Order: sequence, then structure tokens, then C-alpha cells
Amino acid sequence: MSTNPQKLIIAKDIPIMLFAGEFQGTLLQGVAAAVLLMPNGRRYTVSQLVSVNHKDEAEYTALIIGLKKANQLRLKTLAIKGDSDRVFNQVNGLTPVTEERLKKLYRVAIKSIRTFEKISLEWISPEQNRPALSAVKRCMKDALGREKKASSLSSQSPLRYPAMLSLIEKGEQATEEDYGKLTEEEDEWTHKSLSELRTLIPLEIRDLIALQWQG
Repeated sequence: MSTNPQKLIIAKDIPIMLFAGEFQGTLLQGVAAAVLLMPNGRRYTVSQLVSVNHKDEAEYTALIIGLKKANQLRLKTLAIKGDSDRVFNQVNGLTPVTEERLKKLYRVAIKSIRTFEKISLEWISPEQNRPALSAVKRCMKDALGREKKASSLSSQSPLRYPAMLSLIEKGEQATEEDYGKLTEEEDEWTHKSLSELRTLIPLEIRDLIALQWQG
């Protein structure tokens, strides 16, 4: 186990995955995040809100979404690093998984790990895990911001916009003509920038896009 808080995590030869999870009682949910550091200098971050009641569940979820992203990137070799004692002890087979709430997450994590040709797991200090912990904080801040924004926009219901309501109802059956009707009238979103519009997209949708994004 590495305990040097000054060590800088840099992917020199093989991709590195950092992961972290947190449970936020005020939101009654958790946050999971993973950061993939590539040898060519690229960085991929995935994060999402998760319905959990304990920090270790969020940490397991962070490991899982990070592994999914690594699979999406078609990685065969991966060095996994994080500061969760429980996750590393259980995944490395040092301690048994006795909690029912963790057994399913554990099985999913192990199944994902076995899809790689070569993989390593290393415990690191929270200081070394700053990229993943920062991603958790950003996700949490974003969620709180969306909660406030949703409250302020509660009076701006889609019911005010027939074209939008029709699009929601039709779902995958919507046609190009249905989408075209959204541009016929201006609304409060018409003049927003792309960055402003991005904050209105649910985190889970953004993460689905991130998992499919190839950089």
C-alpha cells in the first residue's frame, strides 16, 4: 500500500483509473466518480448521482462506472487506484463481503475487472486521489445547483409549451417535424449558451453520453 501523500499520479506506461464515492445525507443520495488518466495525457471523467445509503456503496459504484468507461475506450490494461479501504480489501480477497447491500455491487465489479487482460489494484491516500475526489465535489455542487435551479423554474412547466409536451409524450416515436416545432417560438432557453444549457441536462444523461464518448 502506498502512503506517500506527495506522490503525483501520472499515467506513464499504462492507463490509470482513480475512483471515489461519497454519500450526501442532505441529498439523500450518493455521488460516484472516476477519472481515467491516459499515457498520451488525455483525461476522461465520469460521475453520477446514485441511489445509495452508505459511502462504500457509492465507492463501489464509482469503481464500476470507471471500469465501464475503460471498456468503452477498449482498454485491455488498467491500473486502478483509490482510497477506499473496504473496496480494496474485498476486491483483493483480503476480507469477505458480508454485507448484503454490497454483494451485488461486488459481483458486478469483479465481473468487470475480469474483462481486462491485465489489471492492478492499489490503495492510495486521499491526497493522491484528489482528481477523483474533486470530480465527486463538482458533481455534488452541480446537483445542488440543479436542485435550486429546478425550484426556481418550477413555474416554467413544459405544459406552457405544447410542442415540448408533445415531444416528451412521443418519446422515441417523435419525428423530425416534431423536433422542428420546438424552434417556432422563443422561450427562456432560446438565447442560452451551450454551457448554460448543459447544466440543465440531468447528470445521469450526461454520464451516459460520457460513457459512449471516445474523446
